[in-house]
Amino acid sequence: MQENRFPNQNEIIGLVLAFAPFICNFTTTTTRTVNGVTVEETSTDYADIILGALAVVIALTIIPSIRAASPDSRLKHAGIFVLVLAVGIFQILSGSGTL
Repeated sequence: MQENRFPNQNEIIGLVLAFAPFICNFTTTTTRTVNGVTVEETSTDYADIILGALAVVIALTIIPSIRAASPDSRLKHAGIFVLVLAVGIFQILSGSGTL
């Protein structure tokens, strides 16, 4: 049964999607100038937003493997879930310019 394997396929995909934005970027920068002075600069990284959102979705698919896991490996699956979810949320916030 695949749920008992650690890490399972969804966990590997989630980790790749969560950490991929550290390597690949697709950033746009917008500046607003008034009287020759830059008053606002906004950067958006679409790779962070898209891959982070996909990582969050994949993290939600890890929940059934936590429930199906044996008690001794349940903590490992839960740790991967928390890691993928946290890094995915960080990527979304970072890419949107919130952080």
